[in-house]
Amino acid sequence: MSAEGPSPTEPAPRRPKVIKTNQQQVFLYVVLTLLLSFATVWAGRTLLHNSETLTFAVGAANSDEALFAAKLAPMPATLPALSLTASAQAGTLQREVQPWTQTKPSRSPACLTSLISALALFAVATAGRNDAKRPRSKTIVETRMSDTADAASGPVLEIDGARATIRLNRPKHLNRLQAEDLGELVRLFDRIETDPAIRVLVLTGTGRAFSAGYDLNSVAERAVSAHEQQSAGSAFEVVVNRLEDLGVPTICRLNGGVYGGSTDLALACDFRIGIDTAEMFMPAARLGLHYYPSGIKRYVTRLGLDNAKKLFLTAQKISAPEMLRIGYLTAMVPVELLDEEVEKLAAVLAGNAPQAMRGMKRAINEFTRGELDEAAADQRHRNSMRGTEIKEGIKAFGEKRAPQF
Repeated sequence: MSAEGPSPTEPAPRRPKVIKTNQQQVFLYVVLTLLLSFATVWAGRTLLHNSETLTFAVGAANSDEALFAAKLAPMPATLPALSLTASAQAGTLQREVQPWTQTKPSRSPACLTSLISALALFAVATAGRNDAKRPRSKTIVETRMSDTADAASGPVLEIDGARATIRLNRPKHLNRLQAEDLGELVRLFDRIETDPAIRVLVLTGTGRAFSAGYDLNSVAERAVSAHEQQSAGSAFEVVVNRLEDLGVPTICRLNGGVYGGSTDLALACDFRIGIDTAEMFMPAARLGLHYYPSGIKRYVTRLGLDNAKKLFLTAQKISAPEMLRIGYLTAMVPVELLDEEVEKLAAVLAGNAPQAMRGMKRAINEFTRGELDEAAADQRHRNSMRGTEIKEGIKAFGEKRAPQF
């Protein structure tokens, strides 16, 4: 089930605009402009009597060349700084040639303007060519998963060594779960459990919330249906129970608020690490919904009778410090430390003996539900005393090193 509330659309991250420049064309026109400008200066020094006509023609030609080059190759956003540098260099050059322009005023203005323009364009083109030759490295942007804004989709599985991460991925709708997401989650749980290389699972959400729970529209459709069918609660219950019984240890990474049915999804994990601005809300009483039995049992066994009654019967929202106080959160950290805290716990769990953890987790869950199979638990204990894990553990302890299971 879902707690609907205001969920402003989060803008997708802007990609920087890339302006392509035809460097070869710019360079060609700059070279031609330079040759033309220096030819003009040389001609002006030898043909004083016709300097004004020559400089006027060259100045006009230079302006046309620069304009045409600019049209062919729009300048990148970095060029204003380059242009300022070229202008400063041109200003230095103008001061150096000032005495010459004072003695020969008839030919200097147009020739000097052409020369300065050519030098400025040459500096820009050279910088562009150097930038084009610079090797383009593949950039990998690493962000907190809570800030990732991918396109909406079903649950996403990411595997990194011994750690698997399932990320709920509908951030614009606070990662609420659709009917099709439930089957996908069960499929991902099965895949993780059958992969011996995976030692720990992290469950988290994309964006500013962990999850808003199950889609209320689906609940409403079943409520008005004339035909009896599997309830949304029953389908959701199967997913949560499957997560609770998963063989590998599980960590819920609460990157934000947790609402409705997703409060039980997080509670089914072995550990819950949340940010200090997180909140939780179970609105069943406000919606007129009797919650499914295994979910109520999980609340009572994990949080105690009084806390379960408060959360279910009052339907009041509680903050992260209160979530920590009643035992809903295993740990509470600032958002900037969330990934570090999750990684530390995941590393500890991934380094422990997987078969021993699997058996003990099963016994703990069965004992909590009042369903302990004592004979099976005792047999697992006896098997572990002759297993490979205890041999490696004792050997590593004697050698004062980390065990390799």
